[in-house]
Amino acid sequence: MTEAAAAPRLPIARFRIRIDEARVRAAPARDLRGAPFAGPPVDLDRDAARAIVALAAPIAAWMDAVEPGAVLRSIAVDVGTGGVVATLAGAPRPRVLRIAPADAAPIADHAAPIVRRLEALVAAALAARGQVPAAET
Repeated sequence: MTEAAAAPRLPIARFRIRIDEARVRAAPARDLRGAPFAGPPVDLDRDAARAIVALAAPIAAWMDAVEPGAVLRSIAVDVGTGGVVATLAGAPRPRVLRIAPADAAPIADHAAPIVRRLEALVAAALAARGQVPAAET
């Protein structure tokens, strides 16, 4: 069993995937003690980030269908509100696209596997920082 699989799962509040750089940053809604999360977000290591970028391929495909010719550079998702901000490169010009929660349902569907994976990865990262559940301290 991997460290991420052994760690508790934490609900994710928000995440950002920088596809062009294979970087991922995520913040949970609560810490491992159940309190509202107040620490710095978790930056995934390169291998974990690449795995998350791979999971984002359906989002990139959806974005290509909605914005033909544009390349998804990054996507930020607020899981709680459902809001999405995407940065696009390519034709007709680079731009930022804000997607209201009411219009972001397809992205939320594609993001579900990402959120499930981040729940374990973020919990493991916080445990590695020494932010362990109260029962273990």
